[in-house]
Amino acid sequence: MITIDAKAIDRWADTPDARHQLPELIRRLILATADSISLCEMPSGSGIDHGGWDGIVDSQSVIPFIPDGRSGWELSTAAGVDAKAGGDFKKRAENPLDLDPATSTFVFVTPRIWTRKRQWISERGGTSPWSAVRALDAHDLSAWLDLAPAVAAWFAPKAGLLPPSGWLDLDAWWQNWIGGLRELTPALLMAGRQKEVDQVREWCNSDKRRLVLEAESRDEALAFFAAAVQSTEPPLRDSIVVREAAAATALQAVPKGLLVIDDVPASDQPVDWPVGNKIF
Repeated sequence: MITIDAKAIDRWADTPDARHQLPELIRRLILATADSISLCEMPSGSGIDHGGWDGIVDSQSVIPFIPDGRSGWELSTAAGVDAKAGGDFKKRAENPLDLDPATSTFVFVTPRIWTRKRQWISERGGTSPWSAVRALDAHDLSAWLDLAPAVAAWFAPKAGLLPPSGWLDLDAWWQNWIGGLRELTPALLMAGRQKEVDQVREWCNSDKRRLVLEAESRDEALAFFAAAVQSTEPPLRDSIVVREAAAATALQAVPKGLLVIDDVPASDQPVDWPVGNKIF
């Protein structure tokens, strides 16, 4: 598996694209690891300049990075973390917009290594209008990425790291497959196949462990599957494409719920796939 440490995340925070990519990173992590999500509004790219909360999430979660219930999120790559966090906290305390502070959690996220994080949270404990105050820094993001290997594979090149060996995330597989053919869209592959699309999406949300599709080639079957899964907003599952049998060994440590796409050559079988994850 791939490990992205706090120092690599802190360095990435200085890159020109980090400000626009941070919301997508957090959104992907939330959707990949939350037990149940009823709301995840976290625009990225050009959407970060539209004002309001950087994110609003409603989750029933048992992992430490996502508050249970309604939460308002403020994200920043700014180097002056204390000042930015304090400014965002004051702004939202005075104007929480459509959140009720008494029943909501305030979350501040920085990809920087923030040595005063715990002290900052403690200083606001007695005077906060929020039901709870949380903060995540580079160390937390590193630990969170360990729980979401597909997100880690997507993020690694952005952090200047090599992708993992033997597997890649489904987005990267799709981009490799279409090459420069931008007209080859998910909609084109799904045209006239709505019944099959619905079956794939139903399986993704079911308790069934395995799915088999028939097509003229392995790549065509995988491309159709990728189109059906990735064209939803948000994508249905945290998905990785495994190309080498040896990679299955590393997957034994992955939390349950990952969608593993078997693209291992038949000559390398059998593969001891991890128990508790879905296999396509």
